[in-house]
Amino acid sequence: MTFVALPRLVIDRARLEVATSRLVIANRDPAPGELGVPVDATIALELIDTGTDGIARGATRVWVDGALAFQGGAPTEFASAFSGVRARVTQSGDTLRIVLDPTAPLASLATVSVRVVSQTVGGAASLDEVYSFTVEDRTAPQVVA
Repeated sequence: MTFVALPRLVIDRARLEVATSRLVIANRDPAPGELGVPVDATIALELIDTGTDGIARGATRVWVDGALAFQGGAPTEFASAFSGVRARVTQSGDTLRIVLDPTAPLASLATVSVRVVSQTVGGAASLDEVYSFTVEDRTAPQVVA
């Protein structure tokens, strides 16, 4: 067995998530509940089918603060407000990775909600999940006399 020595590596927290559903959301960036997200951040997530069917791209939708941001299978999958140069979608056999790139900065101190709806090919498993994160404080200081 090979061991790797990593001086100065400190693991502050580790979290184990057990998936009970076949269709799961993973690798969310920003993460659910994250604070201080930069105003120019992208919103990324991966849908993973833990079974064998794969993700039905045409049945996948993502809303950001109630606005449709991604509609899989549409002629233009990204809404114009989320189609910046870093926006992309990548699909492999069991994974669909979506990166939304807002064309305008996120509002300072806003709590942004993301809703994801999808299903597997054939509809054996489905997902409808909402999570949120909070944007950094960019409020300019005020001089008090």
